[in-house]
Amino acid sequence: MLPRLITRIDPRYDTPANAVHAQAVLAIGYALALGFALGDPLKALALQGTISTTLIVVIYICTGASCVVFHLRDHRNEFNVILHLVIPLAAAVLFVPVLLAALGIDFGGLGIEPLTSPADVAPYVVAIWMALGLLVLVHFARSDPRRISGIRQVFGESAPESDG
Repeated sequence: MLPRLITRIDPRYDTPANAVHAQAVLAIGYALALGFALGDPLKALALQGTISTTLIVVIYICTGASCVVFHLRDHRNEFNVILHLVIPLAAAVLFVPVLLAALGIDFGGLGIEPLTSPADVAPYVVAIWMALGLLVLVHFARSDPRRISGIRQVFGESAPESDG
């Protein structure tokens, strides 16, 4: 889904070298900008740590749920109730309290403290980031579905056969 310059694979090292360099530059620039904007590198670390933790936990929850959908939709003949329903959904459910804690939401009288500034804006950053990701997905699904189906090749799956 990225521009060809970023996705080019280095013939010598067999890695996406341009993507690695671009990511490094963006990460360093982001870290410096956030540190200067907040006036304190520890505040920047607290905010970025909360954002990262929240996103990773959401990814874990979605991965558990997607395992169920994937096997029911695409590999029903391999579907195993324990492996492809109970365990993934149990894992997703078990991560919900972790997500609540990451968001500073006290539950069950555990004494979880609310998020303080600047980490208290992390839930909004995460919500905006995820909404933007969904908008990009919808955009490509409508404008160029081949780019989305091309992602399957990255994960070793074959793209669906086209009807025309």
